[in-house]
Amino acid sequence: LLVLDALTDRATGASIAAPELDPGFVDSGGYGFVWGRDLAFGALASLAAGRGDDAAAALRWLARNQEPEGLWLQRHFTTGELGPSWCLHQLDETGAILFAYDAAWDALADVRLDRDLWPSARSAAEFLCSFVDPATRLPRPSVDLWEQRKGQDSYTAAAVAGGLLAAAQMARRHDPATAWRYEQAAQSVRDAIEEHLWSEEHGRYLRTRATPVALVDTRLPYPNRRLREDVPEDATIDVSLLGLAWPFGAVDP
Repeated sequence: LLVLDALTDRATGASIAAPELDPGFVDSGGYGFVWGRDLAFGALASLAAGRGDDAAAALRWLARNQEPEGLWLQRHFTTGELGPSWCLHQLDETGAILFAYDAAWDALADVRLDRDLWPSARSAAEFLCSFVDPATRLPRPSVDLWEQRKGQDSYTAAAVAGGLLAAAQMARRHDPATAWRYEQAAQSVRDAIEEHLWSEEHGRYLRTRATPVALVDTRLPYPNRRLREDVPEDATIDVSLLGLAWPFGAVDP
């Protein structure tokens, strides 16, 4: 909590990911920026610690700094301007933010906050519903949470499923007629995880499935670096695989 206090811009409610320990950007590329993923998890920490005002300020910042298409881009300054970036979109961030939106209702039951976040949640959910590979029903390829690979990753798929289910829960409070779409989309992604990311050969989930390069490029006006060849299967055992079960609940623990 002391660290979060030190890293939070009290004027805006946003927290940078870490103190800047590499000012020359030799190795890290700079961590003194706001990542939507990190801010969402920081909000979950604040909720768990009973610091509802801090969580609400962070979530309101996220709602203010969403792109028109409904997603959040990689990183920002605490004032909301887009920061320098090496991969403009990481799809798991949008899912994690939706997850934190609904978690705030569970922790605080703040009617006004939930109402104010709903338009942002609806926009994000509509984007996630549209950003799906029709052949596999997995989210289309994006850069993974480690910012190292581009493909269809278990962690990203889990975050999208968790985010869509959170949006469905919010929709039941604000627009019940749309809740079924988001719930159905979440289940579709969960089913696709079982079909395409579980490996009988390895007896575990893959970190990344083999993905044809043709699926990677999108019509988003925020292109990531183009790939020149297909994404290979990656069965690395990685702590990010825990995201399948916690916090996103895409598979049973």
